[in-house]
Amino acid sequence: PLITANWVAAAFTPEADRSADQVALLTLSEVFINELATADLIVVTKCDGDLIPAANRAFQDYRSALHMLNPGASGWTPKVLRTSAHSAEGLEEVWAAITDFQKIMNESGALQAKRADQATSWMWDEVTSTLLKRIRTASDSVNNLETAVRNGEMTPSEAANIILSDFER
Repeated sequence: PLITANWVAAAFTPEADRSADQVALLTLSEVFINELATADLIVVTKCDGDLIPAANRAFQDYRSALHMLNPGASGWTPKVLRTSAHSAEGLEEVWAAITDFQKIMNESGALQAKRADQATSWMWDEVTSTLLKRIRTASDSVNNLETAVRNGEMTPSEAANIILSDFER
């Protein structure tokens, strides 16, 4: 998701004081960051026609994001490429990157370890997402507690403890 005023407010709100919406927004952001951090290759598609400026912005954004993350392991550096299925531009580069990745990672033995790490990360992302959904829909009291927190009638920590206690039953 884009960094919006709501995201900034959530990020700068102390963890114990965050609303359920703020927690959900930051959790979703973490999921996307984790997916980006585990990417081996990012392909920006639709690089043709009127979409070229938007595709170029996406390309630069992904390149900048990958540059800030840890470099790849085992001799592979994650790449960002552009392509257009319409004009076939960039398809050869994408295929070459895929085959290069497979060769380098298989030769180093790192592919299996990387896939196991990705699977574990995705498992925890799914647990987090599913638990939040279940907790938020488990009872009507969640909405009442959120309202109480918004109105200053209860601290976020008190409400969170009640929600978790109810969920554990």
